[in-house]
Order: sequence, then structure tokens, then C-alpha cells
Amino acid sequence: MLLKEELVRVGLDAHDGEEALRKVAQGFVDAGYAKDSYPQAIVDREAVFPTALPAVAFDIAIPHCDPAHINEPAVSIVTLREPVELKMMGDPDTTLRPRVLFMLALEAHGQVEMLRRLMEVIQDQRLLEAIGACANAHELYVLMAEKIG
Repeated sequence: MLLKEELVRVGLDAHDGEEALRKVAQGFVDAGYAKDSYPQAIVDREAVFPTALPAVAFDIAIPHCDPAHINEPAVSIVTLREPVELKMMGDPDTTLRPRVLFMLALEAHGQVEMLRRLMEVIQDQRLLEAIGACANAHELYVLMAEKIG
């Protein structure tokens, strides 16, 4: 199972996109899934290759970085108390306001498969609305464990 319940969070407070990225990424380090370099690598990659996407219910982002910064494959889903500003994937001149982060710590071949699964998720309005309505991390984990593995 790539989705790790200890990395799932609901209602994360962050003042801006970088703070949100750093807080979520630090969870990977604290749980042993990533190296100390992981949070900075996430922020650095996001600055060059943005990962925010418009989805059918609300904007999302799929931050990830080079596998050299991970110890063990893991995926996190985090809902934000308030959306933060991040640049749009493929169009860095456009700013989006993601409400959910799907952060990845995967080998390159695993990233492609996970991105395919996440594309299905972000095209499912009911599922996205259910993600946004989750009251706690366990509820969100149960909802998504089967969907993204």
C-alpha cells in the first residue's frame, strides 16, 4: 500500500504554498519515508515544474521530486483548511488555488502509474467532493486507500 495513513491529514493550516509543501513533506521525513533533503527538493522542483491542476470540483496539486530524496515509496493526501496559491502544471504563468495535495515519494516508474490513477481521481467530481468533505484523516484514508493503493 503506497498511501500511508500516517501521512494523511485533514484541514492543514498553511499561510502559503511553500509552507503547505514544507509541512506535508516534513511528515515524510518524520515518518522515515524520505531523507532530510526531501522538503527542500519538493519546494525546489515545484518552483521549476509546478504541479497544480484544475480539477472538476476544485484545484489540486501533485508535488513530487527526484527519487534520490526518498527512503521508501509513499503517498500522502492532505486537505487544506484554506486553499494556497501554486502555479499550474504546464502553464507557470497561471496561479491556481489547490485545496488538496497528493504528495508523492516514488521511484520514477511508480510516479507514472500513480499519476495515471490520480488523473482518474481528479476527473471524478463526486470523489473529489467526498475528499473535501472528510472530517478526519482516517475517513480520508479509508475513502482513498482502494482508489490509489
